[in-house]
Amino acid sequence: KSDDEWRKGNWTSGCVRRTKLSCQANSSMTTQGKDTDVFYRMTNAKTPDLHQVASFLSAKQCYEGCLGNCSCTAFAYISGIGCLVWNGRLVDTVQFMSNGETLSIRLASSELASGSSRTKIIVGITASLSILAILVSAAVMFLRYRAKHIEPTPTVIDTLQDAWKNDFQPQDISGVNFFDMHTLRTATNNFSASNKLGQGGFGPVYKGKLLDGKEIAVKRLASSSDQGTMEFLNEITLISKLQHRNLVRLLGYCIEGEEKLLIYEFMVNKSLDIFLFDSTLKFELDWPKRFDIIQGIARGLLYLHRD
Repeated sequence: KSDDEWRKGNWTSGCVRRTKLSCQANSSMTTQGKDTDVFYRMTNAKTPDLHQVASFLSAKQCYEGCLGNCSCTAFAYISGIGCLVWNGRLVDTVQFMSNGETLSIRLASSELASGSSRTKIIVGITASLSILAILVSAAVMFLRYRAKHIEPTPTVIDTLQDAWKNDFQPQDISGVNFFDMHTLRTATNNFSASNKLGQGGFGPVYKGKLLDGKEIAVKRLASSSDQGTMEFLNEITLISKLQHRNLVRLLGYCIEGEEKLLIYEFMVNKSLDIFLFDSTLKFELDWPKRFDIIQGIARGLLYLHRD
């Protein structure tokens, strides 16, 4: 009855019909409701108070009896109890989430007709959205297929990148050679797992052998690195200036697309940790050798910090 009270949570005044029943509009037409009134089925309902038990023996008879009586505002056919009917106002009706009865409430046919129209609109919108979703999915699948099977056209950025790579010359960085990717793939057997020496925080390291027989160690920097190309070149310039007998010497580098690689001299005796932690090789390092190694590391660190 009151929208303001309903919004405040005060439901004591109850609800009223938006549309009068056909038989109520014209009291002389007591049977007109058979053609113009309908029943809304409320599931899981607490049935209203003040019901009457009718003598109808089936759900169909219960329905027809209530429909033919204009004063009958609702009915429920409950197994084991029979036909219950309500006349006039429906008092204390509640719909639960589950475990209630099915209550058929009498409404003017126009009420459910408008609901049917709304249902049709909802169904139409749902169908349209479903078709749109199918079209979007098909477009995504097509773009993925195209990306896999059609060679992309070089963009301006790609062209500039290739032109920038072509400007690389060995003399760009003093004392450091520029290796192309083909040479490194050949030297490392396409970066095969059998040539892998180890894995560091910046990427894996592979053993390689150049055409002249020289052995190298290739560090393939992780593609997830945020280091830019110019930063990479500046780092190479700094590393190339480090020349010390206790530091591994940088021989060259390679840049191709997103790939960044560093080429070092190959250490035949492998890394120190292999000797320190191997159950057999650790016995080859007696304490005089270990002391020499410690001094060598210290001299290398001193060179890095001072010079």
